[in-house]
Amino acid sequence: MLQTKEKTSYSGFDELVAIDKAMPRYNSFIAETIARSLGSSKKPVDFGAGIGTLADCFHAKTGLKPTCVEVDETCRGILISKGYETLQDISGVDNFDFVFSSNVLEHIEDDQEILKCIFDRLEKNGQIVLYLPAFQKLFSDLDASVGHYRRYDKRMLVDKLTSAGFRVEEVFYADCVGFFISLFFRYFGYSADKGLASPSRLETYDKFIFPFSKALDSLGLKHFFGKNICVRAKKISE
Repeated sequence: MLQTKEKTSYSGFDELVAIDKAMPRYNSFIAETIARSLGSSKKPVDFGAGIGTLADCFHAKTGLKPTCVEVDETCRGILISKGYETLQDISGVDNFDFVFSSNVLEHIEDDQEILKCIFDRLEKNGQIVLYLPAFQKLFSDLDASVGHYRRYDKRMLVDKLTSAGFRVEEVFYADCVGFFISLFFRYFGYSADKGLASPSRLETYDKFIFPFSKALDSLGLKHFFGKNICVRAKKISE
């Protein structure tokens, strides 16, 4: 089910729980990628924090506990129980200088509106880091089943950020091996009944396949393709 302003429940909740438990290396990698861009920022925001998986990893690596923005009521309850300052909407957050978001923007119908809202509220010289599913040509039944509106090509993402007012500083792909798995789903279909996203298979991917994929990315493949795309952009002071 797609999320809308009226229907805020997240259809991929079970996937969030599975990834939280079964993919510590994957989660740690995303947090490390985000933390590298932190600089001197002291007021981070996790936009679309889910059940706090990334916020937990980020906190462990940086010592900073981000303010969490999450629209889903069940997820907000979990975040609050973990001790995070939690808000339903980014418009309620004041004075933040760093915002990160992982696999969230694709769930929002009007992503351009959200980027502009973040830009308007972000402090000058503040940064945004996004980690998103890459390549619209990979859009499959799996994307549809977890409520994705789209996947992101590099030019599309840069254009959206630039239109919102940001200056893009860095953009690269991640998980080159995952690209081919997503391509398989695109052409041969995906069914939850096949158990392709079962905890045991997620654990196998996290333990064996993802480290290999990350190593290939570091050899330069991240500049060409991957299952995901990461971008860092800045709000330049006038």
